[in-house]
Amino acid sequence: MESKKIRCGDKELTVKKAMQTNCFSVKGYKLLFRLANRFQPENVLIIGSGFGLTPLYVSAYSQKTTCIVFEKEPSIAVITRNVVKKYAHSSIIIHDKSFGEFDCPGLEYFDFIIWGKGTDVSFHSFENVLQYITGKSVMIIYGINNSLTHKQFWGAVSTYPKVSVTFDFYSFGVVFFNSKLHQK
Repeated sequence: MESKKIRCGDKELTVKKAMQTNCFSVKGYKLLFRLANRFQPENVLIIGSGFGLTPLYVSAYSQKTTCIVFEKEPSIAVITRNVVKKYAHSSIIIHDKSFGEFDCPGLEYFDFIIWGKGTDVSFHSFENVLQYITGKSVMIIYGINNSLTHKQFWGAVSTYPKVSVTFDFYSFGVVFFNSKLHQK
């Protein structure tokens, strides 16, 4: 039996390998659900769809949640749309373009931002999203220790003036922007 292949960047991968590359672990998704349930975001920005699993886990606690998803891989965006269409109970909007082309007219803020597994991180992208940050915003960044570039990015985010507290969980980081919290 031949495994179906999909395009991920410049590679052809099996669906299983593509999911391992672009999706959180089961523990990671459980943590995302718990964080979303705790902070109850209304507007969520997700960079990298995780084949639709990331927006489903984050929006599962409430039908009032709006998720804006950027998926740069067209083949994954197609699968994501099908998964979301079948299982979503809240508003999930999928853009099959890179986050660099980011523009969300009509949205004033995001209170939950997720840089998913398999996505590129850059300080320029981080600065672009800051215009949508409030004091109650929470950001999750996957892969903060994947490479020297990711480590440098995480170091710059951790010391950014608008950032109040960061947690380094090795494979991902959590960033808070609440000025009432103080980094130790």
